Amino acid sequence: MARGVVALAPVAVAGAVVIAGCSPKEKLVPVAPTDPKVNAAIAQARATLPTFWEKFDNQAPGVTHYEVKAKLVTPRGCCEHIWVDVESHNDLAVRGTLANNPVELTGVRFGSEITFGPERISDWLYQKNGKIYGGYTVRALAERMSPEEQRQAERQLSPTPLETGAH
Repeated sequence: MARGVVALAPVAVAGAVVIAGCSPKEKLVPVAPTDPKVNAAIAQARATLPTFWEKFDNQAPGVTHYEVKAKLVTPRGCCEHIWVDVESHNDLAVRGTLANNPVELTGVRFGSEITFGPERISDWLYQKNGKIYGGYTVRALAERMSPEEQRQAERQLSPTPLETGAH
């Protein structure tokens, strides 16, 4: 069965909590393309993507670390989902810099500039007042984390992926 790789940033990295994408060495988790929990999380993230773009476009005070997770094809034909710090977007493309070191992607590394179609987005997140909103795939994979990583994720993630009043 083909497997994808999902980066778990912004949660635990070698026992330390990181803010989304601040470290190129996030923990990676192999995920089957048919994983129902992760696929449901991706569907929720995509359905709520307009909320993320509204936050990004308005750049409200106290809101930082605008990131999307992009599903990119590796040289072996597999998919690697990798966090990208968003710099700009339109209906045709998202531009940003890699917030993780890729595992199988070649020719790019942490901090590399990248442009991709918005249809490749599999998750999104932003930070507000010290809490991370979005992060649907991170939340879906939380049960696969160690107890310490789960505690760190609980401290960093907002209680719900969407802010009160968001749609």
